[in-house]
Amino acid sequence: MKKIYSLLCLLIVLFFLTGTLYGAEEEQGHLHDEMAHKTEEGEIAELNKEDKERLLEELMEKSGINRQLEAIPLYIKRGFRTGWAQSGQARGEALNKSILILGSAFYPGKLQVKIRKAFDIALGADEISDLLQWFDSPLGRAIVSIETDVFSGASVERKKAMMNQLMQSRQGTVKMERMKRLEKATKATERAVNMALNMEIAMSMAMLGAFKPSNDEALNALEKEALTQRPELEKSMEEKILSGFLYNYRLLKNNEIEKYIAFSESSYGRKFIETFHMAITESLTNAGREAGRAIGEYLKNKNTR
Repeated sequence: MKKIYSLLCLLIVLFFLTGTLYGAEEEQGHLHDEMAHKTEEGEIAELNKEDKERLLEELMEKSGINRQLEAIPLYIKRGFRTGWAQSGQARGEALNKSILILGSAFYPGKLQVKIRKAFDIALGADEISDLLQWFDSPLGRAIVSIETDVFSGASVERKKAMMNQLMQSRQGTVKMERMKRLEKATKATERAVNMALNMEIAMSMAMLGAFKPSNDEALNALEKEALTQRPELEKSMEEKILSGFLYNYRLLKNNEIEKYIAFSESSYGRKFIETFHMAITESLTNAGREAGRAIGEYLKNKNTR
C-alpha cells in the first residue's frame, strides 16, 4: 500500500508543477513589495468583504485554478488504480472503497476554500486587481489555455513522443535553457519533492494510525526513509518537470517565455506562486491524511470481520 501512495503522491505533484505556474506581461512601472504581514491600517487599499470575495472568486476562475482542482479527483483515482495494478493486488471491494474515499477526501470544494482563504490573507485588493488584469491579457489567457490542454489534450504516449522529439531538436535545446531558468525561479523541483514526501508521510502515517495510534517508531522510520529518498527523487523530479515545461510551453515565443521568467523572479510573482503552492501543499497533505486514515480504518474493520 505504501508503494501505491508513493506513486500517487508523485502523480499529484506532477499534475500541478508541470502546468500550474503563471507568467505575466512586462511590469507596468512598479512591483508590489512582499507583504507577509499587514501591520498598519490603510497600508493597502482594501475592499469590503463582499467585494473582495467576488474578486477572489474571479481570480480562482480566470487563473484556471478552479478547473484544475475540479480535475483532481479523476486524476487521483486514475493514479491510484495504476499503483494498485502495479502492486499486483487483485481488483475488488478494497480497491473500490479506496477510490470512493479518495474522491471524498480530495473533493474540489474543500481545496478551493483553502486556497481562496490563503489568497485572501496574502493578497491586497490592488494585487488581486493586477492579477485579474494579467489573466485578462492575451498572454495570460494563452497560458491558462495551455494549462487546460495539459490535463485534457494529447494522450500520455503522444506527449512523451513529442517531449523526446523536442529534447533532441535544436529548438528544444535553446528552450530548455529558458525552462531551467524558469524552474530555478519558481523552485519547482524543491516544492515538488516537499509536496510528494509530505503527502506520502501523511497518508502512510494516517493509515498506520488506524492500526496502532501514536506510532512514533513508524514515523521516525518514514522520515528517515524520506531523507534517504530525497536526492534521487530530486533528480528524477527535476527531469520530469523540465521535460513537462518544455512540452507545455513549446508554442510560446521566446519573448513570452522571458516575460514569464521575469514575473516568476519578481517579488510580486513570487508572492502569488508561493501563496498558491503553500496552500495547495497543505490542502493535499491534509486530504492525504484524511484518505489514509479512512482507508486504514476500512482495512482494519474488514480484517476483523
